[in-house]
Amino acid sequence: MKDSVKVVPFRRDRIDRIAHYSIRMLQKSNTDQFVDCCIQAEIKEPVELKLDWEIITNNVLVDFVKREAKGKPIVLVQLPREPMGREDGFARDLLPRPEAYQQAIRAISDRALIVQVGKGDSVYELKNIDIDLSDKTSISSLLDLALICDAMLGYVSYFVPLAESFDKKLLCVWSRKGLQSREEYLRRLTPHKIFHKRSCSAVMDDDSEDSIAKSARLLLE
Repeated sequence: MKDSVKVVPFRRDRIDRIAHYSIRMLQKSNTDQFVDCCIQAEIKEPVELKLDWEIITNNVLVDFVKREAKGKPIVLVQLPREPMGREDGFARDLLPRPEAYQQAIRAISDRALIVQVGKGDSVYELKNIDIDLSDKTSISSLLDLALICDAMLGYVSYFVPLAESFDKKLLCVWSRKGLQSREEYLRRLTPHKIFHKRSCSAVMDDDSEDSIAKSARLLLE
């Protein structure tokens, strides 16, 4: 778009065009989240979901994480905080059961460096975390880590477009409670609706421990 648009700080008024998926979430089910954004933005031609983030901005942090990995794969794990940043608990159903989330982490903890990232208060504590960087990274540092990591593990959230933008493998532990929520909007947040790339996969948080572990180990293959 070059000089045809002006970048300004976030605001909710005086907006010419809204490129947000939420408007179509309750209207259409045959498109995914990124396609909905493009349709709302009135983009006619196909657009690739990609971030051209190629230059590390925080070399100290990246070098530290790589040293700690000692050659093992680096897996970013998302902090279990309030989904959508809602303090009223509206989206709490989207959080996977802690037991299932922990099972996925445990399945790869001996084969990878587990790095927790995210911002906010943790709803529950995760174990088997090698480096806890929650509330310790800037946005640019988080992008640095996403660029150099080997895989990502989380739940439905910003982790999906982040992983897809860097073509990283992502496993989302999906909440059955979310799919059965009384809120129609939350029920619409299915893997089919959210995922845009095949690099993303999901496992249900009420699946067997073996199934969850097997899905998690696929991240490292």
